[in-house]
Amino acid sequence: MLRDTFLEVDLDQLHHNLDQIEEELNHTPIMAVLKGNAYGHGASAMAEALEERGITSFAVATLNEALSLRKSTQSRILIFGPTPKRLYTYLFQGDLVQSIGSYEEGVALLEISKEFNLPARVEIKVDTGMHRWGFVANEKSRVEILKLAEKGLQIEGIYSHLTLTNPMEDELQYELFMQFADQLQQAGLTLPRHLADSIAAIDRPAYRLDQVRLGSALYGMRSFKKKLDVLPIARLKTRIARLVSLTPGEGVGYDYLWRAKEPSMLATLPLGYVDGFSRGLSDNGYVLIKGLRAPVRGLICMDSVSVDVSHIEGVEQGEEVLVFGPGTQGEMTVEDMAQRLNTNKNQLLASLSARLPRRYIRKDKNWIIDDLVGK
Repeated sequence: MLRDTFLEVDLDQLHHNLDQIEEELNHTPIMAVLKGNAYGHGASAMAEALEERGITSFAVATLNEALSLRKSTQSRILIFGPTPKRLYTYLFQGDLVQSIGSYEEGVALLEISKEFNLPARVEIKVDTGMHRWGFVANEKSRVEILKLAEKGLQIEGIYSHLTLTNPMEDELQYELFMQFADQLQQAGLTLPRHLADSIAAIDRPAYRLDQVRLGSALYGMRSFKKKLDVLPIARLKTRIARLVSLTPGEGVGYDYLWRAKEPSMLATLPLGYVDGFSRGLSDNGYVLIKGLRAPVRGLICMDSVSVDVSHIEGVEQGEEVLVFGPGTQGEMTVEDMAQRLNTNKNQLLASLSARLPRRYIRKDKNWIIDDLVGK
């Protein structure tokens, strides 16, 4: 390990989460969402671990995510976001499935497919209210999609995304999507349908359709209401780099946001906001050392943070520090952090830096992947 600060990922817990979710879903087919480096957990390792359990359909947000993932898997990869037309050739080189939201995108893909003599593989993205991108669910779009199919576009699925505003709005989106897909089917184009993300898949069985898209639930984030035995699979750990004694009145870090009111002992940790430990946790968070909470003192820097260990007996340089985890030992969880920062859990996970080595644990073995130097 080339750093004392690293993310530890429990693959046994991942498999346990998957077991619980599959049972709840009555084994509805799963598309595992690996965008944002698998929500910070490491896309290649997550793909390998999920393939071991029979998951062979993955999704990412961007072309470069897809090409990176392709290096470690031959499974199906869907790109959710739009890809610039100038880069379409990479889709064929990587045998990728591209989401399209317009007739023009489909035509451009068909043109490139002739050069490669390969099918242009796509899924239809339908805008049912999110208003980001996609085919509008109307007659014009229906005609265009049917025309693309006639021209030879290999359409492998159709999907939309719920805004999750409230049950009534979700139902309106669901009905609009189903009506549009039904109209295509009546015209002779039958496509696999998917609509539900982790929350909708678990809480709203009617929305599971032919497949569900699972991201955060696999990694143990409990945004759904149903009670399932799943836990976060990641722990962020580090070690004390230095112990510093402060006298009353002395401050720490930029702007002296915190000053000692009494003789104090601070521990400097080789962890900062560039690693994903948000600056918003300055004087607003804690870590766990020797089973006790050590509050953050002063501003979190790019590469270091100071915590108060005055009350912790026998603390030493090199002591292990638990920054966040599943909460089973009293440590902060990602949910705790999100509440303190007034944000959502996925943003915090996706912010975990590529410079964090990731140690994967499964049964009696473990290995390290450091994106900066390799496995």
